[in-house]
Amino acid sequence: MMEKKKELLFISLAILFQFPVIVILIIGSEDSGDITGLVPINSTLIDLLYIFFISPLLMILFIELTTIISAFLFFKLHDIIKIKRYNYAIFKMENLPLKIRDIIIRTLTLGLFAFTIGTLITEFVPHDIIITTHHIDDIQMSFITLSATMFILPFLILFFLPIWLLRDAGIVCSKKKFKEGYQKLPDIEGVYRVYNSYILGYIGIATIIAIALLIYTDIFLIIQEGGKDVGLAIPIFFAPFIGMAISLIPLVYYNFRKQKLVERFNQKLHQKSIKTVVENINDI
Repeated sequence: MMEKKKELLFISLAILFQFPVIVILIIGSEDSGDITGLVPINSTLIDLLYIFFISPLLMILFIELTTIISAFLFFKLHDIIKIKRYNYAIFKMENLPLKIRDIIIRTLTLGLFAFTIGTLITEFVPHDIIITTHHIDDIQMSFITLSATMFILPFLILFFLPIWLLRDAGIVCSKKKFKEGYQKLPDIEGVYRVYNSYILGYIGIATIIAIALLIYTDIFLIIQEGGKDVGLAIPIFFAPFIGMAISLIPLVYYNFRKQKLVERFNQKLHQKSIKTVVENINDI
């Protein structure tokens, strides 16, 4: 009961956090018919609806339609990556709801990932497509990156859903028997760890690079040239937290559906691939 109250509290805070952002965006774009060309309808209202309402709905839809099949594909890909050298098992554990801390960490990771991908988009997509509110020469890189970040956010959950489900379902692997005469430690790990370590490594490095790039382009160069107000660059550093607020409700929904998703996924694996279910790690 306490966890549910905390979830409701965090949902309320997420909504309250988004409200002033919506107001700022409306005020800043009231003289324009559009914010971003990435949303294919020339309307400020539609852009805002996409960012703050359609995005969470898209993520919830992805949770329902793609989580199990994508997790199964990631499981099969793991076997290929490991050159079929591992045995797999379902580690039976109590299917408890995620703690608030876990939900926050997952939303923050998703927000940071969107921020780094948004920075990449600004490097390869023409800026006059990403943001169309004003003349492009008057817009700082920070606002262009923020727009790209908010656009790409809901689609990036597709990378995380299979990783989360592999972890929550307790799918583990152990290296097949070693050759006789070789003494080695047992190699047992969660299947999700390969993907999780890659993506966290990327996020860590890419976030540092993205922040350094934005500080250089929107603060250092502006001060050096005596141009626009550097204070306008500050909102971009809140982009990961805006992403957190937007993805919080979908993550609470995932937590609500987690038990059913785990049961369905484990049944699929037990029927097609994994025959071993263990309660003690030494039995793998």
